[in-house]
Amino acid sequence: MPRRLTVVVLVNDEARLARKDAAISLLLDCSGSMAGEPMARAREGFVSLAESAPVELPLGLIAFASEVKTISPPTTHRDFLLEVVSRDPGVGG
Repeated sequence: MPRRLTVVVLVNDEARLARKDAAISLLLDCSGSMAGEPMARAREGFVSLAESAPVELPLGLIAFASEVKTISPPTTHRDFLLEVVSRDPGVGG
């Protein structure tokens, strides 16, 4: 069984993150292998990012399995993003 590698990127430059042209999109693997705990941990990571990133920084969510689907383009509406990521964005595929 292949091992998964989780990569966390920390940007310690709030001036760059606060630029009006900056945005971050999270790519969420929704394939069947992510069912259960792996998906829960990915969601927790997104929530952590949404809660800690500067509020002016747009965040987006893109899901992929056999196809790629934009769940939300980058937005500053964190409540919307947190509600979307709390739902099942299509595990399996």
